[in-house]
Amino acid sequence: MMREEFPTAEVPVYVSTVIPGEVDTEMQRQTAFSSSSGFPDHLVKHWRKLQETKQLLPPTVPGTFISWLVTDTDPKEFQENDWFVYEDWHHSRWAQKFIDDGVKIVEPKGLTDAH
Repeated sequence: MMREEFPTAEVPVYVSTVIPGEVDTEMQRQTAFSSSSGFPDHLVKHWRKLQETKQLLPPTVPGTFISWLVTDTDPKEFQENDWFVYEDWHHSRWAQKFIDDGVKIVEPKGLTDAH
């Protein structure tokens, strides 16, 4: 509904979905190792595995992704796509520095295997 109505408003607003990925932050570490009460065990194990196997993205990756997304895509392109950091069809437009530095921008594995 918002995608259809907002762009036609007097002041157009363009709406999309942005999924920045799983990011290596202090909050993520806390949840995985010391503040996990109340979360299902399979999630806590998954979060710990992501930490231990270094599958989380450095915060600069989603930051650069979102910055590129809101400044370097035109409104039509922005709105017509759902934006997932791990989808590689757009990596050539914003992620080359990370790729050159050996940062792997790939979706972590394991959570669906735990069910």
